[in-house]
Amino acid sequence: MRHWNRPNAVAYGVSESLYERNPLTQVQAGSPVADTFAVVARKNSAILVLGDGVNWGARAALASRAAVHGAMDYLNTALFGVSRTRKLTTEDVFQILLRSFHAAHCLIIELDGMLTTLTAAVVLPTSDNKFHFCVCNVGDSLAYVYSKGNVREVTEGSHDITANRDMRDALGALGPVDGLNPELSNLTCSITEVFPGDLVFLTSDGISDNFDPVVGKFCVPRKPERSVSQKLGGQNYRNRSKSAASELQDTLPTVQGFQRHELTLLRLEDILNHDWGSNAALYSNGGRIEDASELCLRMLDFCQRLTTAKRKILEDPELYSETDADVPSDQKMRRRKVCEKLALVPGKLDHATIAAYQVRDRTEELQHYTGDRTEVIGRHTPGLTHAAPHASTEDLTMRESPTDSSDEITPTASISLDSTPLASGASSLAHTPTHTPLNSGMSN
Repeated sequence: MRHWNRPNAVAYGVSESLYERNPLTQVQAGSPVADTFAVVARKNSAILVLGDGVNWGARAALASRAAVHGAMDYLNTALFGVSRTRKLTTEDVFQILLRSFHAAHCLIIELDGMLTTLTAAVVLPTSDNKFHFCVCNVGDSLAYVYSKGNVREVTEGSHDITANRDMRDALGALGPVDGLNPELSNLTCSITEVFPGDLVFLTSDGISDNFDPVVGKFCVPRKPERSVSQKLGGQNYRNRSKSAASELQDTLPTVQGFQRHELTLLRLEDILNHDWGSNAALYSNGGRIEDASELCLRMLDFCQRLTTAKRKILEDPELYSETDADVPSDQKMRRRKVCEKLALVPGKLDHATIAAYQVRDRTEELQHYTGDRTEVIGRHTPGLTHAAPHASTEDLTMRESPTDSSDEITPTASISLDSTPLASGASSLAHTPTHTPLNSGMSN
């Protein structure tokens, strides 16, 4: 694959940590970043994969990297690396996506990684200048479509949008949940039609949760109705002095689960359709994003701004000492000391990752590609920076054989889709252990 680490305005991704830094050592909490993403774009199709390692640590980071590498390698081979005598159906694509999860899990086991969410998606042309966005996901890494100013979630089936969920629970994961097997309680396959110009994107919960109105301190979850005995038993509690956080909650409107989900999508739309402050005057379209790079950078910028107050609280030098080893136990202790302050300000500190692709058939514009030119990435929000090198749209194609210039997605049945090498002792993904929360007190 040519130029594998050269993001483009139409195929882009970014991964950052929203956690605080130790003011004495400048070491960032939660290191290393446990999220991983990969985007491979071709003339008229793309593969996007994103993993979010559960909890902190090197083995969580290893799990997400192994999962993304295993899934992407399998998808590239099964979709594009075989002889072509027939066109794929969407059913074929989902079989390949599911088997890529098997390859991902086996590589995690082989490399002794821990747990990770995984979302894998394929954009493929179908007919009449239409495309389909096929997604498989396990865990709380989600997929969306941004089309004509509207945002819709493709992975709604992987979580109950009518319930106020516990954000500490990833819901499912690849890796040795029970010592060997994954947990596939919320493994979901989703498909939606997309059109040229639409933007599809995957997010870790460090991005998606920060658009939640409860996390943003605009509202609070509606509590279930209590019985008469529970109400009477709670009278003594109500007579106690309330904390500042409790008083704040009493002043905010309550929302049900489905309202919370709708408000999240509305906030996503608002950020993608309108730039902030004086920046809006720079654009004739009122600040609406136009490409994948700007979508990623603007959403990450929003999350960084939203969580600024939390980081400032945790970066107070008085919380640190010269003898502080800055190990996870010390980091958790600092959070306990300032939990009351943290509860008053918006945002969720986490690893934040997003990958996006702009749907379009670029076969004609890339047919004469012969060079390796690079260019500045497309229009983006002023003030945002990106350190990675950038490639022109010509770089989005594979170096194809001179005898085969076709870019149709037509692998044959000659590839054995059941032949993914297994790590020793690893069983099929068909085995689904009983669901249990995947972490205790620390978000993934």
